[in-house]
Amino acid sequence: MTDNTKPPLRTFRNDDPPVSTMGPMSVRGMSLSVQGPMMSPSEFTLFQQWVERNCSLALGDDKKYLLETRLARILSEYRCETFMDLYRKVGHNTDLALRDRIVDAVTTHETLWFRDESPWDALRQTILPSLAKLAKDRGEPVRIWSAGCSTGQEPYSIAMLVDDVCRTQRTTGITPELFQIVATDVSAPALVLAMSGRYDAISMRRGFNAAFDPFRQTYFTQTGSVSTLSNDIRSRVKFKRHSLQDSFTELGVFDLVLMRYVTIYFATDFKQKLWPRVCTSLRPRGLLLLGAAETLLDHGTGLGLERIDRAYFYRLNNGGTP
Repeated sequence: MTDNTKPPLRTFRNDDPPVSTMGPMSVRGMSLSVQGPMMSPSEFTLFQQWVERNCSLALGDDKKYLLETRLARILSEYRCETFMDLYRKVGHNTDLALRDRIVDAVTTHETLWFRDESPWDALRQTILPSLAKLAKDRGEPVRIWSAGCSTGQEPYSIAMLVDDVCRTQRTTGITPELFQIVATDVSAPALVLAMSGRYDAISMRRGFNAAFDPFRQTYFTQTGSVSTLSNDIRSRVKFKRHSLQDSFTELGVFDLVLMRYVTIYFATDFKQKLWPRVCTSLRPRGLLLLGAAETLLDHGTGLGLERIDRAYFYRLNNGGTP
């Protein structure tokens, strides 16, 4: 019987040394043809099922070539002649590094800074100041969760925005210590990159619109083509390896959850089970922010759609002001 036990989760700290989680880039004596290995329909079906079991991702039948190309290097590294050989290896579940490699290969890491302008304007102008005042009144910090954070652009955008809000409202006693930011992702390699806080020129050109472009000069130091985020901002984000299939209990409860452009890749059955669990992770009247193309319609949750400034959020027990 296959052991489906998942590897233990690890909490990552920004002072952890960089760790290589990737296998060797090439294997002596082995090479792929120019055309590359071909995945049979039956092999594709097996990997479709494996991906849905282990990642809750729904791969359509049109994703066969994509899966072939993403797994081709792993096939070579692990000296597998066919995709069936690779499936048997990962099916035994004794090589957790292989499982992680495949999960990372099929996971989408698309991300950018301050993605979609209107939600960030609402956070800056209305939501973060209101939450900070609430935190002062109740004597507990604001807790924010960036789920599916990839290489860190979203949680670091939040941290920079928090710092900006605190500096502009210094006289009101709002400080960064009133905020706790938790960022999670299933991909260990993505988290290692996120913790480094170092980004190439292409990454730095993606997402900094006119309103937030000054943040590049304020919070980054550029050396050659690499921009390094300030230690102060990096220290305000706690990264943790976590799958949305896992229990949310260890994460605690939050005032604001960002789960943006994550669930669009999930199987419908998993999404129907996910939203009630998200509700249990929100404090009363907590807010959920999804991507522009995502919706909770027809999922029967306890969350109501609410417009705040020019953006739309979902609120637990909908109504009132943030």
